[in-house]
Formats: sequence, structure tokens, C-alpha cells
Amino acid sequence: MEILSTGEKIKRARVYKGITLKELCGDKVSISKMSCIENGKIKADKEILEYISEKLGIDYSYLVRDVKEQIVSNLELIRENSIPEDEIDNVINHNLNYAIQYSYNDLAFQLIHILFKFYVQKSKVENIQLIISQYYDLYQKIILARIQ
Repeated sequence: MEILSTGEKIKRARVYKGITLKELCGDKVSISKMSCIENGKIKADKEILEYISEKLGIDYSYLVRDVKEQIVSNLELIRENSIPEDEIDNVINHNLNYAIQYSYNDLAFQLIHILFKFYVQKSKVENIQLIISQYYDLYQKIILARIQ
């Protein structure tokens, strides 16, 4: 359920394997460019990502799977009731935060709607009160985007 950008995936794998930036880059990529990729300041091209996936021994398709694809996949799992009930609140909020951060308002609205229904079913009135303004704000953003 964790959501990571491509740069975060690279950095985690590199650190986990004890590889320095210099070792990862070799003579293929500059250290400053790799640092920018890891920190999400620039996107790496296909050749660099293929090189990195080979060098770190991680699957290329996993590496290039973007945040939106991860949220969509997690949303499907949520809809299929594949998430334990005691984790659903945290899982939805985690995905919701990423959807908002990356301005995927349509996905954020779907997530907050599911969360709202969950709170209603569980009679969590306090939680409903906490998200109602966020729910309305997302609705307004979607409506404005459709008008423009």
C-alpha cells in the first residue's frame, strides 16, 4: 500500500543495498543529476531508469510505476474490500494525502467519498465533521476543472 515516487524508490533501494550515489552513477550519470532524480526535482529518461534498475537489481516496471498508478491500484483494492477493516481508515487517508499532494483531485474525491461512507457506517460522527470541509473543497475543485 505504500506509495513512492520513482526517485524515492531509487533512493530506498540504493540505501538498503548500501550503495553510494557515486557507485550507482558510475560513468553513466552525474551525481548531481542522480541526486535530483532521487529528490524528485527532475524525471529520469528511459535509458537511465533501465541502467538504474539493472544496477540496483530492481524490476523496471516497478521502478517506473508512477504515483497515480499506485493510487488507482490501491483504490481498486479498497473497493474490492481487500483491506482489513481495522486498516481501512489509515490506508484511505494515506492514499488521499498523496492524491491531494499530486493534485489528482478526481482520485482524492473518490477516496474521500469512500472514507465518508465508511465513517457513516461506523457512526464516527467526529471523523465526518473533520473531513466534511475537505470533501466539499475537492468537490468544488472538480466542478471548476470541468467548467474550464
